[in-house]
Amino acid sequence: MIRKILYLMLVGFVFFLSAMYEIESVRFLLLFLMILPVFLSLSLQFMKAGVKVSLDAKHVQIQKGDFWELELKIGNRSWIPVPVLRIDLGYTEMQTGKKEVIKVWGSANRHGSTSIVCKREEKYCGKVQIRIDSVRVLDLLGLFSAVIKAEGQAEIKVLPILYMTEVTTKPVMRPLESDFCEYDLSRPGNDVSEIFQIREYQAGDTLHRIHWKLSAREDDILVKDYSYPLGYRACLYLDFFVPAAEKNLREKLDGIIQLGMALSFSMFLNKCPHFLVWCTKDGHLERYGIRTEEHLYEAMEAVMQANIHGEQKNWVDQYRHQFVDEIPDVRLRISYKLEVIKQDEVLMRFHGDDMERELETFRLEI
Repeated sequence: MIRKILYLMLVGFVFFLSAMYEIESVRFLLLFLMILPVFLSLSLQFMKAGVKVSLDAKHVQIQKGDFWELELKIGNRSWIPVPVLRIDLGYTEMQTGKKEVIKVWGSANRHGSTSIVCKREEKYCGKVQIRIDSVRVLDLLGLFSAVIKAEGQAEIKVLPILYMTEVTTKPVMRPLESDFCEYDLSRPGNDVSEIFQIREYQAGDTLHRIHWKLSAREDDILVKDYSYPLGYRACLYLDFFVPAAEKNLREKLDGIIQLGMALSFSMFLNKCPHFLVWCTKDGHLERYGIRTEEHLYEAMEAVMQANIHGEQKNWVDQYRHQFVDEIPDVRLRISYKLEVIKQDEVLMRFHGDDMERELETFRLEI
């Protein structure tokens, strides 16, 4: 709008000069300034018809603190070069729903293609979605613009860094090799990392147990029964409760996930099978049995969808109510203050500024 106002002021000034002074060059300049917008508008239509923009994600999985890269490919089939191109990328944090717009400027040669690489550092672990919101072609003077239809999106997983800490376990906490990876074959349970059976829906089954893809294919409502795990001696609960008065909520969410996955990873390395548990958005507990590296990464991907909540619950009572098996004797909890709590004893409070160094000085006894 500012460019248009300035251009109209220029035309008005030249018109004033041509009216005051009979100078032929000034009249030619006025004629040129009046014809130029028509030419720019027509050329813009040709440019619009020949431009195509696509999005390609080079890194769909990175670690926290790394840069993701997106390549925007711009093709131009017309004989007119595109001087200015503005691409609006919609950036969404999947956990919190926070959105922002990333503006990218570029150009395209005639009968050719070009690429623009966008980079951004991710400070927090989780999932982010990036999509093309709009593409706008501008003329050389920026007086007119035209919107181009373009679609494309990418989902990027930002994994927490798996720091290690010292974990010492009593002999009774280490499973025998024979029962390290066993499930009860006679009854279902609540370990979401392993499916016991697929069956038809029954009254009382919760929605999160429905196998949506298989139900759509079979044209019937089918439900997943999870397995009943054996050999777990410890439970690590990620408490995403944060009081409403607290600030820096995104940092607190990231700290709980980062610290929780570091402890879970360290327990796994020390052959201490355990449950990783947290409360989901709909209020039920999600539980993953961690015994193998595959289980660890499955739980990591699931927990990156978790979010903070404002309702404080007695998770032990909810655990006993929701799951048919008994809660393990060793119960660990990570609070929003980054406190590691064993039973009711606070073992250590982390500051989170240099978690790697803090974990080097921490010792967990199970």
